[in-house]
Amino acid sequence: QMTDPFHFTGSASTLLTATGNHEHPSMDVKNGHYILFWSGGVGNQTSYTINYATASGPLGTFTPSAENPIMYSWQTAGVIAPGATSVVLDGDGNRWMVYRQKVDDGTNWNRVVTVNRLVIDTSGNVDILPTRNTYVHKPVPLFGSLPEDELQTRIENDDNRVSYTGTWTLDSSASDSGGSSKFAKNAGDKASLTFYGDSIRVGIRTGINSGKVDIRLDGTVVANNVDTYSDPTQYQQLIYENDGLTLGNHTISFEATGSKNALAGATSVRLDYFEYHGQTIADNESSLVTYHGSDFHTWNNAGDYDGSITSSQTAGDYVQYTFDGTHVKIYARKAPAAGKVDVYLDGVLVLDNYDLYRSSIQNQVLVYDSGTISAGNHTVKYQTTGQKNSASSGYGNNFDYLVSDN
Repeated sequence: QMTDPFHFTGSASTLLTATGNHEHPSMDVKNGHYILFWSGGVGNQTSYTINYATASGPLGTFTPSAENPIMYSWQTAGVIAPGATSVVLDGDGNRWMVYRQKVDDGTNWNRVVTVNRLVIDTSGNVDILPTRNTYVHKPVPLFGSLPEDELQTRIENDDNRVSYTGTWTLDSSASDSGGSSKFAKNAGDKASLTFYGDSIRVGIRTGINSGKVDIRLDGTVVANNVDTYSDPTQYQQLIYENDGLTLGNHTISFEATGSKNALAGATSVRLDYFEYHGQTIADNESSLVTYHGSDFHTWNNAGDYDGSITSSQTAGDYVQYTFDGTHVKIYARKAPAAGKVDVYLDGVLVLDNYDLYRSSIQNQVLVYDSGTISAGNHTVKYQTTGQKNSASSGYGNNFDYLVSDN
């Protein structure tokens, strides 16, 4: 124990025994749980991590979390070598983790300070959402749902990301979320959405001719024979909600059962919207990405996201992506035959003549990061310039994928 910042008294206690390089310890306490944080690895390398252990008292013995490391390098999010952490409280009692990250993935000491919201639950479990310049979700949240005030993405019933089987009819009403709903009445008629996120909601219109519906999540019925009858008609009704999903790809389905209660005049079920929280990853083969030009070809490499890129060497050829969100990133492959690219956001040149040349292949390179932008619809364009580094043998734009925060 310290008698002042420079002197201690009593004998030393072993808090934690572990192998490898461990440094920069700090401690926090909440709900009777003492949380010991430390950094593992070497601070100038991408293998650097943040870990934690818990105990019932400040002198231990501490038990390392099975979720370690809780923060680590994650290229898609731009998080590189997080470490050297401490915890502070704001005026509202919220916890924030202050730590450092490397500026790039080279072996060096170029670092920046980062601040992120820290959550400790009643059992002493820790959740931290690492960012790079703006909010991005970690690959797998450790527990529960993410903060409810984070932006949700609403997919209206007429969005081309919603797939339909069976017979569905569009019915317009200013009272619906996007000015319409779609209805079907036959058993097995189904509307589905595949999304990348950690929560999902389904909104509907109910009425006197409304029947019963099944909700399936990743193929499993999670709400069976839900009765959508009402008198009078109700709009934008939340019929299903799940805020505890593991962040990743999921499919939600809204399926007519062909049944109804005795009061209903028909078996129709009406989809208004789906709403989810997370990110959209659109790779080079995604239907969300459009190609403009005649020289695009796909090239395979196991190091690329999902195993391939699409590239054009012709000046003016471009890749376009429209999204509803607050952030977008573009990734590409650097290579000996790569050229230079421009990036436009909402028609404005935001990245000029970025050089993709590298003497050997480097996959999944972050080319452009918008930072936080205003919520709403945006269009990003990734364009071949027809220029190159003098050492390059080609002009390819080598597009791999985009990530947008919703």
